Amino acid sequence: EDVLGELTYAPAAQIWRINRGWRRRKDKEQLGFYINPITGTWSKQDAPDA
Repeated sequence: EDVLGELTYAPAAQIWRINRGWRRRKDKEQLGFYINPITGTWSKQDAPDA
């Protein structure tokens, strides 16, 4: 068989609002919240590896 074409799927997202985190956070240098890349849920921990 001849190959007609090749298709590559890549999921994407459009960010339309940036959440910089709590105004009263302890560390003002830490911006935003951690999101688990597997589940897509926000982490309740302060560390990205938690």
